[in-house]
Amino acid sequence: MQKIRNLFKHEEGFTLIELLVVIAVLGILAAIAIPRLGGVSDKAELAEVESYAGTLRSAQEMYYAEISNYSEFDTSTGLSGTVDEYIDSALPTGWTVESSGADSYTMTLTKNKNNKDYIVTVTPDGISSSNVSG
Repeated sequence: MQKIRNLFKHEEGFTLIELLVVIAVLGILAAIAIPRLGGVSDKAELAEVESYAGTLRSAQEMYYAEISNYSEFDTSTGLSGTVDEYIDSALPTGWTVESSGADSYTMTLTKNKNNKDYIVTVTPDGISSSNVSG
């Protein structure tokens, strides 16, 4: 009987305080990490459209090199029927594009998601993007 009691006296394990400290540390790490990961999908979607906007810009420049003016886009499809021969990919889902052409061009790609307006603007000078709270 004495041998059994000695076995229980030398039992090792974590104390309640050690477990609480570990849980507190994990909670602090989670509180730091979760807000940083919150907007990752929005940033990825915006990056996808910026990439597409670069394609549109290149298409406009190639069209201008052949025709000597810029093409206007049909806002319902996003493509004019003339510039689309330079573009292999379709406008990303949920986005719309408006364009003005002729001597210069400005294309504005927009999407409303979660009550935020995402805007990508393409001009001959470059591409800019923003998200505006709605």
